[in-house]
Amino acid sequence: MAATSATHLIFFIAATMLAVVLVGSFTYIINDLNDAMEARGIAESKSIRSRVEIINDLVAMPYNNTSKELDIYVKNTGAEVLFENQTLMLVDGIDHNYTTRIVGGGSDWTPGVTVVFTVKDCYFAADSDHFIKVITSYGAADTKEFRIGSLP
Repeated sequence: MAATSATHLIFFIAATMLAVVLVGSFTYIINDLNDAMEARGIAESKSIRSRVEIINDLVAMPYNNTSKELDIYVKNTGAEVLFENQTLMLVDGIDHNYTTRIVGGGSDWTPGVTVVFTVKDCYFAADSDHFIKVITSYGAADTKEFRIGSLP
């Protein structure tokens, strides 16, 4: 009879230890999942609140045929501060390097502020159709089609 109660005691201790290990593991996994869901929620909130608009006159795009540079005016029409150095500029589907200048002088791309992106290495033929796509760090994007007229 004593052997049976000793066996039951050993099984009880093993089951208790297994339960403690499982509870510890589940707690770690749930906390990790909670952190990931919170981070995703913040990112989704910023994505929803972010908007940009290309505000160029698409009939008279400011293109310098000598330096092969195209100026794109992009306005932050959302509610989040955006980062111009984390923006992707696609001209005809190709990523291009660019420099930026905030219109009116400021230091941040806050809501309502326009940034001029001077896109480098744009080789356009006269009387040709193209498109530009701007994608910000939070996923806000705008696409416009434009035409390059006769070149000097």
